[in-house]
Amino acid sequence: MDPIQGIVVNEVTPNGPAALAGIQVNDLIISVNNKPAVSALETMDQVAEIRPGSVIPVVVMRDDKQLTFQVTVQEYPASN
Repeated sequence: MDPIQGIVVNEVTPNGPAALAGIQVNDLIISVNNKPAVSALETMDQVAEIRPGSVIPVVVMRDDKQLTFQVTVQEYPASN
């Protein structure tokens, strides 16, 4: 069996979209908005194209279980 490809969650911002949806550190994100999560940069670019307030499915593997979370896209805060 092929290993599952995805992106390991290293950090979850408290009260951010991922945390509010239930995503946790060490979850393996395998798809975002029905698209495979191959690289963090590519996935972030895809999410950046989605209108803030939209709800998208994020599928993760946690403890050998596949879980789907509904994540509300938020506008990324501008850095100062």
